[in-house]
Amino acid sequence: MVEDLISTHRKRELRMKAEYTAIGGFAILSFIAIWQFLSSSDFGLYYLPKPESVAKAFSWAIFNKDILGYTLGEHLHASLVRVLYGSILAILLAVPLGLVIGYSKYVEASTTPFVEFFRTIPPLAWLPIAIALFQDIWESVFIVFLGVFFPVLLSTISGVKDVEKTLIDVARTLGAGKIALFTKVIFPYSVPYIMTGIRVGLGIGWMTIVAAEMLGVRGGGVGICLWTYSTIGRMDIVFAYMLLIGIVGFFMIKTFEFTEKRLAKYWGFSR
Repeated sequence: MVEDLISTHRKRELRMKAEYTAIGGFAILSFIAIWQFLSSSDFGLYYLPKPESVAKAFSWAIFNKDILGYTLGEHLHASLVRVLYGSILAILLAVPLGLVIGYSKYVEASTTPFVEFFRTIPPLAWLPIAIALFQDIWESVFIVFLGVFFPVLLSTISGVKDVEKTLIDVARTLGAGKIALFTKVIFPYSVPYIMTGIRVGLGIGWMTIVAAEMLGVRGGGVGICLWTYSTIGRMDIVFAYMLLIGIVGFFMIKTFEFTEKRLAKYWGFSR
């Protein structure tokens, strides 16, 4: 009886996944069909390349160096390295700082005005300062750092504040000190919140690196390549890189979501 129920449940899940995939596939095909129609019709959309032109440009960019002297893979590698550096630095600083701010009302009172002020400034507004202070890739890394830092910080603070007081009281009753309280209660409880903040921050970081690179970087990057080709009217290559940006961002978030679910299953935490 139990085995039949499990089997029925699994079949229902597989059917729902198949329907979800089919709907998504149909939506993608519909989008391509509308794109093909608009690019082939006389709507004044002269700047809109056909899907096959974008596909050819994408293939060309993979195997050939562009006017900047880089292939598509080299541009992508440069951008991902900047995102990786900025994200790691932001996480390493935001998580411990968020744990402390969420735990201590005195630290929270002294830091909240600065957090609320600086988080409202768009990361790209810092670009002139980044150019003046840093060199090479660190200009863009700093912009990514700002884009990732505040979502992770605020999510970590929320995670600490949502820890049930009874858990803290029980831990203290059992003789847990501050270090044990953080490592055994507060941090494990906050991990789902931290993971959510990182996922949001990665999305913002990927968007900011593309925009920051458009304003000029050395060593290539998808943003500077997209901007360069837009200035000479090669919209097929521009759309090819827009396609690349979307695909990479999608797989970046999906990969992190998969990792988050595996960690949740391994550690036994949930939201």
